[in-house]
Amino acid sequence: LHIPYKGANEAQIDVATGLVDFFFANLPSALAMVNQGRLKVLAVTSSKRVRQFPNVPTMAEAGVSDFNITSWLGVYGPAGMPKAIVDQLSADIVAGVSQGEPRTRLENVGFEVNPMRSEQWDRFNKEELARWSDIAKKAGISIEFGKG
Repeated sequence: LHIPYKGANEAQIDVATGLVDFFFANLPSALAMVNQGRLKVLAVTSSKRVRQFPNVPTMAEAGVSDFNITSWLGVYGPAGMPKAIVDQLSADIVAGVSQGEPRTRLENVGFEVNPMRSEQWDRFNKEELARWSDIAKKAGISIEFGKG
């Protein structure tokens, strides 16, 4: 039975209290409750095991083949931003999160840091949009934007 939640906090509480059997969550949002022993990580949805839980299997290892779903964060600016500014911001952001304290802090709260320059990010973003559009189409899901 699918139970829609407005956010991860409510779902986490319902799983921790036994009201719901399990849920899918982003590691950073669930990490505190996992570390407190209130939630147990059953599997990770990425294609590889994660650094924070090296003994936790992937979904594929747990018996669900072709399962590779990860979340990601990106930085966006206004359409038409000059390429020189995009390139400089991209270089600064990649340098800023690639090493030292920023990287360590991100990793400590559950992120797998994989910084991308703007061109690589653009390709990745387009691939993800195509992938999820195809999945939605196959599932008969459509969304009307700009209404309501």
